[in-house]
Amino acid sequence: MARVWTQSANHPGLPAGNPGAGRSIVCFHGAESHSGWFGPFALDALGAGHWSAVIARDRPGWRGDLRSRAEAYAWIAGSLAEARRDQPSGHGIDVIATSWGALAVLACLIDCGSAGWENVKTIHLVAPAIFPDRGLQRLMLVGAIKDSIAGGGFLSGRLRTMLDPSHFSDCPDLRSRLAADPRRNMELSPAFWIVTAGMRRVVRHGASSHILRSRLRDTGTRLFLHLAEQDSVIDLPRTEDFLTRAGAGLFRYPSRCHAIVMQYPMDFARAMASCLSDEGAMRES
Repeated sequence: MARVWTQSANHPGLPAGNPGAGRSIVCFHGAESHSGWFGPFALDALGAGHWSAVIARDRPGWRGDLRSRAEAYAWIAGSLAEARRDQPSGHGIDVIATSWGALAVLACLIDCGSAGWENVKTIHLVAPAIFPDRGLQRLMLVGAIKDSIAGGGFLSGRLRTMLDPSHFSDCPDLRSRLAADPRRNMELSPAFWIVTAGMRRVVRHGASSHILRSRLRDTGTRLFLHLAEQDSVIDLPRTEDFLTRAGAGLFRYPSRCHAIVMQYPMDFARAMASCLSDEGAMRES
């Protein structure tokens, strides 16, 4: 499924001469989420007047299955090609990638080089799953072993993510919506974990060996990192140190949880809009 939100050229939110008007946003979801989670953000971003389209495509096989890194990379390349196909000449693309999707975007950029990244002006990584929280990882492993004893888990090929709505948000209404979301993905295949582990190795090597810096320089793309300070899903200190060393500009969101884009879409749209200029990359939200 692909979701595309567009803004008409004569909308009052698109002032004449605005340097961002006509740009497109391409969104990549995480392991549990899907394209629909970007809906509130898309409406706020279009209303801000800097973008004319927001595109979010569900990853093929997103229901917990992933056979190869190439499959994930094809999802990313296809989404960017879709944005580029109907894009006004001379305008850029801004990428948002959340959690697992952020990991996949980085791995794709490192593995595939600059090909296919033409006209991508900024990449925004939101709570990237490069370094998962160690306690959560142990919980998932223990849960998989327990499920296997009962005939599930590794034996059934379906591993529970062990995340609950409280990991994503501190808002009761949003937690209720997440708990009731029939399309939320709460199980992953062992193959998914194997491919994910491979992408983590690609990203960690690519950043430490300066390949990531080289790719960003070749494409002319700026990289930004968005971290919620109450995020219990990822290892915040390691993630911040790792990506700021690689040259990412940093946005911090005090007292907020993992689902920044979903719970605070207007704040996130403003943060992105502040990156359209050539002003300093390091900002506090």
